[in-house]
Amino acid sequence: MASNLVARKARSAFRDRRAQNPGIRCAPSGLRAVVFAAATFVATTALAQPYPSKPIRLIVPQAPGSNSDIVSRIVASKLAEILGQQIVIDNRTGATGIIGTEMAARAAPNGYTLFAGSVVTHAQLPVTYKKLPYDPVKDFAPITMMYLTDVLLGVHPSLPVKNVKEFIAYAKSKPGTLNYASAGTGSVAHLAGVMLINMTGITSTHIPYKGGAANILAVAGGEAQWLAAPIGSTIGQVRAGRIRGLAVGGTERSSFMPEMPTLNESGVPGYQFYTWNGLMAPTGTPRAIIERIHAAAIKALNLPDVREQYVAAGVELRSSASPEAFAKFIAQEQQKMRNLAAGGGITPE
Repeated sequence: MASNLVARKARSAFRDRRAQNPGIRCAPSGLRAVVFAAATFVATTALAQPYPSKPIRLIVPQAPGSNSDIVSRIVASKLAEILGQQIVIDNRTGATGIIGTEMAARAAPNGYTLFAGSVVTHAQLPVTYKKLPYDPVKDFAPITMMYLTDVLLGVHPSLPVKNVKEFIAYAKSKPGTLNYASAGTGSVAHLAGVMLINMTGITSTHIPYKGGAANILAVAGGEAQWLAAPIGSTIGQVRAGRIRGLAVGGTERSSFMPEMPTLNESGVPGYQFYTWNGLMAPTGTPRAIIERIHAAAIKALNLPDVREQYVAAGVELRSSASPEAFAKFIAQEQQKMRNLAAGGGITPE
């Protein structure tokens, strides 16, 4: 404020002097120096303000109640306590997450807009759409993963199979007659199914449904015979006996269903498919701010009550050792999806 007053007084003095002497066409060097110094002081003072000095917006491109939304709220509440500022969840749904993602990509890179990116926004959509209004690599600065949940291979109980090997043998004995359900073309369940088909040599017909609940209900009701969908979405139907779980898609057994073997253990070595979500910021966000948020997020994710809330939500807690580690993970996921799309004959829309 003082610097602005100095600058205004200097400019006023110059205007008065020019009125008295019209021959003056530009500010004298001394005055220019005063104005420049005042402007520099204001800019330096703004940059010197401790971060964060105002509320932070966290854009979630999924609807309230989704896994991404639930996890974002859990982490945001603790981040707010650690950073000392309110974090406001901004659910921006529509176009499979594209609307919210574009909004985050175009936000000012000042640390006051964060984004809950996911396997959908940063790995799947780029292979299912020819053109997106954002670049998943150039427009975002990864901070840390927040959760990772394996898929579960499940079948309708009417199928005469009790494990993965029996399922593969049964599917091969009836080529093309079994249907597998997904939440839509390019969804987690679709690409997870494509990976299983490619790695086992079975043939099966893809039936896309509208949404992650519809495809699970389709298998539970016998409309489709199998699926490979996130554990958190299917575990209720498995425990109710309406879907028979055969294996999980991670490299290790799930903490939610430790009795369930992995596909790697069950005769499909190398299979690995999961859904994930992570904290990001627009590209150009100062490195110091990225590091500050990363450190705060890791602290939040290590809190016992956060882990308890994750268990209640049915998702596996994961974090990244560094922003670079998360960026490397995303790059690997993008390449995996490109390979799957090419192998599964998925044509971008």
